[in-house]
Amino acid sequence: MNSRLQEIREKQKLRRQILAQQLGAESADSIGAVLHSKDELKEIEETREASRASYDSSAPPLKKKPQTEGEDTEEDVEEQKDEVEVQQEDETNPYVEVQQEDETNPYEEVYKDSSTFLKGTQSLNPHNDYCQHFVDTGHRPQNFIRDVGLADRFEEYPKLRELIRLKDELISTTNVPPMYLQADLDHFELRDLKSQFDVILIEPPLEEYYRESGISHTERFWTWDDIMRLEIEEISALRSFVFLWCGSGEGLDLGRMCLRKWGFRRCEDICWIKTNKNNPGKTKALDPKAVFQRTKEHCLMGIKGTVRRSTDGDFIHANVDIDLIITEEPEMGNVEKPVEIFHIIEHFCLGRRRLHLFGRDSTIRPGWLTVGPTLTNTNFNPEAYASHFPLPDDHLSGCTEEIERLRPKSPVKLKSDRGGGAPRGGRAPPATTTTTTTTPTSTITTTTTTTTAPAKSQPQISLKFKVEEPFQPKLADKTSPEFKTLEAKVTSQLNKIYTEEYGNRFNRTIINGFSAGSINIDAVLIFNNVTTLPNASSVVDTLVNATMNGNLNLTVNTSSIVAQEVIPTETPTTTVVSTPAISTSLTAPPATTTTTTTTPTSTITTTTTTTTAPAKSQPQISLKFKVEEPFQPKLADKTSPEFKTLEAKVTSQLNKIYTEEYGNRFNRTIINGFSAGSINIDAVLIFNNVTTLPNASSVVDTLVNATMNGNLNLTVNTSSIVAQE
Repeated sequence: MNSRLQEIREKQKLRRQILAQQLGAESADSIGAVLHSKDELKEIEETREASRASYDSSAPPLKKKPQTEGEDTEEDVEEQKDEVEVQQEDETNPYVEVQQEDETNPYEEVYKDSSTFLKGTQSLNPHNDYCQHFVDTGHRPQNFIRDVGLADRFEEYPKLRELIRLKDELISTTNVPPMYLQADLDHFELRDLKSQFDVILIEPPLEEYYRESGISHTERFWTWDDIMRLEIEEISALRSFVFLWCGSGEGLDLGRMCLRKWGFRRCEDICWIKTNKNNPGKTKALDPKAVFQRTKEHCLMGIKGTVRRSTDGDFIHANVDIDLIITEEPEMGNVEKPVEIFHIIEHFCLGRRRLHLFGRDSTIRPGWLTVGPTLTNTNFNPEAYASHFPLPDDHLSGCTEEIERLRPKSPVKLKSDRGGGAPRGGRAPPATTTTTTTTPTSTITTTTTTTTAPAKSQPQISLKFKVEEPFQPKLADKTSPEFKTLEAKVTSQLNKIYTEEYGNRFNRTIINGFSAGSINIDAVLIFNNVTTLPNASSVVDTLVNATMNGNLNLTVNTSSIVAQEVIPTETPTTTVVSTPAISTSLTAPPATTTTTTTTPTSTITTTTTTTTAPAKSQPQISLKFKVEEPFQPKLADKTSPEFKTLEAKVTSQLNKIYTEEYGNRFNRTIINGFSAGSINIDAVLIFNNVTTLPNASSVVDTLVNATMNGNLNLTVNTSSIVAQE
């Protein structure tokens, strides 16, 4: 019996050691600190009984000593010893509070550490399971992210580190002096600032912020209805950004509604993730029984106007910073946001007119106008602030050559038709032999036929529309200054909007002329040598959109826009036949052997023909539209200054919008002429040598959109736009 009891004890000891190893306990004696509950004790007891049963069934029956009444067997004594041992461990277990059972309060165990109920998942290495490590120690997973500070973030990226240093130097030298205004934004009219801003940072006093910080705020909390009533649209520039701190709850949706109301589109979500390295554990603001806790806040970023990474390098530098801010959680009672948000904004946007709403004394910084009710002083003067930006482009900080070289840029679009490279591999060198032979003399007459690929013309789309401006007779003279001025204006704006629309497919705009009524513009959009021209409808849409969005400095009559593809003409094929006579004498040194071999002479005659394929003209789309301006008779003279001025104006603007639309497919705009009523513009959009022109409807839409968006500095009559291929 004693030997069998000893075996049972050894098995129990071994099981306890294995269990301690699995649970991460230091030894078998400290299992009570890791494992203690009624269910677990019951499981251990069942394991013991199963072990005894298996042993008893396999062992031969033994003669037992008769048991007298009231006397315990040796197994019972051992079992009682184990129970006493467990009870003693309970008394010293610091992780479990045992409450006595009574009729009103059932037996309950309060766990202070996850290791008492999450078995088999503990690890002394937090990198194995960050979530479990947070449950065990209170250290958040983000505590283990390396190089999150501004000082050491770019240590492993010397190029980016140098870029940040140069940008910080440029920002510090171009910042305006700090200005601040104490104002109750509940009643203050933002338009009284008498300025428009490139960047607006809004930090509203939401109830959520002060509840989480555990303090009572003396000011009233702002609801999202109050925030939406702020007239941000009155003080935001045509190209501008807004950054709105919105918390981590309902503000994510309500903040987007505010952006839409102010005329912004959400383009990014900057997330502030809070670490707790200095104070691990649950935040004090949480309910004691809370399981989850929010450890991040969101700052919505909105964009207004047309701002693109590839074309607006004068206003934004993208890909410099990331959309994450990782800093230590503020102490209780502190509602400050991380200062890194200012660095992100200043590195990203080159606009120097920066406004911080709901700012505090602690957030006053150079380059910013800080407005808020809790400020203790005021030094803001609208005229003094505006004096820092006397010229139209003075609100931009500019960029140095070194910064431009170092900053990340959008990848260049790969060409679809790649040229073939050199063939792989090579031909082996000729073998060298020691045998000397005599090769017969051959006479070869060769005539070569060469076919030259056709020289393609630039694809064009004719574009005509009206500008609602008075037509001047000098606009009919292409040599007049008036024609040149309007030509440059229209060309630059059309180039801009169609470049944005078509990218490098678009080439340029040519103004054919202006005519009365109001001013009818006849232009040609020239595209590069692309396989497909944009649809004429696409050209029209681009111009309409540019007009509607205010991207054109022309009062275009969108109903007058007409675009159509210009059918290219081909030059006749020329054939050149050349018959060169090539006489080749190949003679090797005489052989050293005595054998003589004679090979008959052979004569080969080949005829070669050279063919030049037809040279194609540039693909074009004809564009016609009206500008709601009075027609001057000089606009009919292409040599008049009035014609030249309007030609330059229309050409520049058409080049702009169609370059934006079609990219490098678009080539240029040609103004065919202006005519009366108001000013009828006849232009041609020249595209590069592409296989497919844009649809004429696309050309019309582009011009309509540019007009509606305010991107054109022309009063275009959108109903007059006509485009045809």
